[in-house]
Parts: sequence; structure tokens; C-alpha cells
Amino acid sequence: MNSIVLTRSEAHHREERAATAEEALRQQNRHLTVLNRIVGITAASGSLDAMLTEALERVLTHMGLHCGMIYLLDAGQTEAAVRYSLNVPEWYLSRHRVLPVDTWPCHAVLIEQQPHYIGTDTAQSPHEEQILKELEISSLACIPLIAGSVTVGAIFIGSREDRIFTDEEKILLEAIGREVGSGIHRMQLSQQLEAANREANLYLDILTHDIRNALNVSTLYADLLLDLLDREQSEYARKFRASIYKSIEILENVSTIRRIYQEAVSTASVDLDGIILESIANFPDAAIRYECGSHRVVADPLLAEVFANLLGNATKFGGPGVTITIRIEEQMPGMLLVTVEDTGPGVPDDMKEAIFYRFEQGKHAGRGEGLGLYITKTLVERYGGEIRVDDRVPGSPAEGAAFRFTLKKHEQEYT
Repeated sequence: MNSIVLTRSEAHHREERAATAEEALRQQNRHLTVLNRIVGITAASGSLDAMLTEALERVLTHMGLHCGMIYLLDAGQTEAAVRYSLNVPEWYLSRHRVLPVDTWPCHAVLIEQQPHYIGTDTAQSPHEEQILKELEISSLACIPLIAGSVTVGAIFIGSREDRIFTDEEKILLEAIGREVGSGIHRMQLSQQLEAANREANLYLDILTHDIRNALNVSTLYADLLLDLLDREQSEYARKFRASIYKSIEILENVSTIRRIYQEAVSTASVDLDGIILESIANFPDAAIRYECGSHRVVADPLLAEVFANLLGNATKFGGPGVTITIRIEEQMPGMLLVTVEDTGPGVPDDMKEAIFYRFEQGKHAGRGEGLGLYITKTLVERYGGEIRVDDRVPGSPAEGAAFRFTLKKHEQEYT
């Protein structure tokens, strides 16, 4: 009989151990689930307040807690202010909306990055008892919000019931504190970057607007000087006016680059032939050959800048007798090859790649492109194409350049 009883007792204990282990495993899975959801919240939230709201609500619901507050540190790390709260008495918030970091428990949590738990299993100081009384709770967890080595705030969550925070719950809460802290830090850095970007753009807007106005006035005075001065002296005025035009060109290039990087890429069907004809019309004194066809490509209105830069360089550096030819050819299914070639001085082999990079000045006479070809390359790649420069006559760089770039045909043209 005794052996039978012992066997039954052992089986009962094994069943209890198995049930305990199974419950522990389920609890771990629940903790992992809520942590994964917090990770998703911090990654997907579009605003700091939305992230904090959803994260705090998720933690309270999952852990069966009743109230919570999230404090964020100021830039000087001298005090922390409530950013979001849930089920906290309003009178308490009005008295404790801002906490100096040198008071308990802020110093331990925010400065020393030490979690602090108050529950039925811990000895409570008079100050801790007062906090629990004011919040109308029986237990409290104070968790630092940490991003790497930086503390950005703290989360305080409490329960009205007498409870002991288990080791597993503490591990979960501290992991949540690190994840939420990292999310806050990312958003704060993003907000700082956006603010700095807005400020920089404000300065650029002021500078480009005022400088452009000043240059326009200078151009008028240069034109007056050309009419008033004799032939020898007017040469200086012409050089002065040319320098002003160069400054205006630089401003326009800067404005174009800002548009490229600020505006979202939104391509559509564009009339390639129409853009080419409009660009040619801007150079009435140039000898430009082009057989108009009927081509539509995937681009945006900035495509006109590509032809403005290529035609402008060809007329500027090609000399008075330069001839420019534009051709469009089928390169492969769905793609067009556009060639803009001129009879100017060409591009030396050692400069054929360098001229497309920012501020790279031509080191040989006849080519002095700075931002123009960089903009051209950026736009062509924006539309999914590639650009290069070849010799107009293969093997003879001095007999002219041929800029070739590809563009995607609009779907209706090849479906």
C-alpha cells in the first residue's frame, strides 16, 4: 500500500511541476509578446505622444496595473516633466508635474539608472508611504527609460492591489524601459534634426532671396555702365556683368539642388520632345540640330534642368562656331538613349568621370563645370537612368563631347 501511495504522490508532484513549468512558459511567452508589441509601437509611431500613449496603455493592460506616468528629462538633466499619464489623480499631477532630479526617487532612477520597486515585500520609508497614499495605490515600479548610456526619462506604474513584482516582471519592465527609451531618443534626435533643417532652410531662403535681388540690381547698373563707358572701359563692365550672371547661375543651381532633395520623387509621363524644344528655344543664337519625334518618358518637370545644363555647357565652352546635335534612340525594351553632342573642345579622358561630381572643376581649358553636371547626374539617376560622357569622335577627345543618358519610356509607349 505504501509503495502505491508514494507512486501516486510522486505522480501528483510531477504533474504539479509540469503544470508550473507550463504556466511559467506561458507567462514568458506573454512577456515576449508584449515586448514585441512595444518594439512595434516604438518603430511605427509617427509622433512621440502617440508612442508614449500606446506603450503605457499596453504595459498597464498586460500587467494588470492601474495607473502610470511617463516623465521626460529636460535638456539640462536638472528636472523631469510629465509627458503622459493614465488614471493618475489630477491634484497629484498639479503638484508633481515637474520633479527635480535631486529628489527621491528621481536621482536613483534618472541619474543612477537604477529601477526601484515598492511593494508589500519591501520596507517602505515614510516618503514612499506618502507617495503610495497620494497615488491611491499599494505598489509602484519606477523604471528608467534608457537609450544606450543616456537616460531620457522614467516610467512610474502602480497597482491598487498588494502585489510583489516578480523577477520575470522586473526583467520585462526594464526591457520595456530600454526599448521605450530608445524610441524616445530616436524621435528627439529626429525632431532636433528637423528643427535644424528648418532653421538652415530659413537662412538659405533669406540669403538666396536677398542676394538674388541684390544681383538683379547690380545687373541693371552693369547694363547702364556698358551704355555710358567707352569701348575700352566697357570691357570691364562686361566682365563685371558676366560675374554677376555667374553668381545668379550658382544661386539657381543651389535652388535646384534643394528642390531635388526636399521634394518627394513623384514621376509621371513627361513629353520629352516638348521639353527638348523648350530648352532649345532658350538658346536662340546656338546652332542646335534635333529631329522632333514623339517620345514620352518617366520623369518630372526638373528634367528640363538636364537639357538646360548640357546645352548651356556646350554653348558656353564650345566657342562661337559650335554645333550641337540631340538624338534619341531605342537602347533596350522600355529605355531610350538620349545623346547631346557638340563640336567643342571635348572632355579629356582623365576628366570623364570627375566632372559629374560636386564642385569638381575642369582642370583643362574649355571645361569648367561645377554644380551643373552634378545636378544633371543626380536627376538622371532620380529617374532610373544612367549618364556618361564619350568622345564625339571615338578616340579624339579634342573633337567634341557626347553626353549620353538613358530614360525610362512611359509604359503606354511600349506596352
